[in-house]
Amino acid sequence: MFRLLAFSIIFTVILSGCATTATQEAFDEQAQQWIGKNADELVRQKGRPTSTFTLSNGNRVFQYERTEDIVTMPTTTYIPGGPLGGTLVRGQTVHEDPLRTLALTCSLRFTVDTGNTIIAWSKDGNACVARPDVKK
Repeated sequence: MFRLLAFSIIFTVILSGCATTATQEAFDEQAQQWIGKNADELVRQKGRPTSTFTLSNGNRVFQYERTEDIVTMPTTTYIPGGPLGGTLVRGQTVHEDPLRTLALTCSLRFTVDTGNTIIAWSKDGNACVARPDVKK
């Protein structure tokens, strides 16, 4: 029983890791598709940038920021350890995770040359993953 539970947990963690990698790769592919395109089209599609910067060579950087707070629910895990080896038995070990708020952020920056063409992009944050397009 314990081996089956351990296998299930490990399998779930592995699958969630693959999903995260896939959505990160999809995010990168979506950003890469903007290279060589006109910055006006970027603004039409994504909306006005959160901020813009002008570099010393005349290029501009359009920055899009996304932040989101998620709240994790408190959980209690009963670890077998009682005299009968099951849960809810005297002598068990209890692990509790408290209520927490996690901040998810993503900063996506596009470098635009003086001809208004997107020439590069970069990202920072813990939530730069592909999401379905939402129609405005």
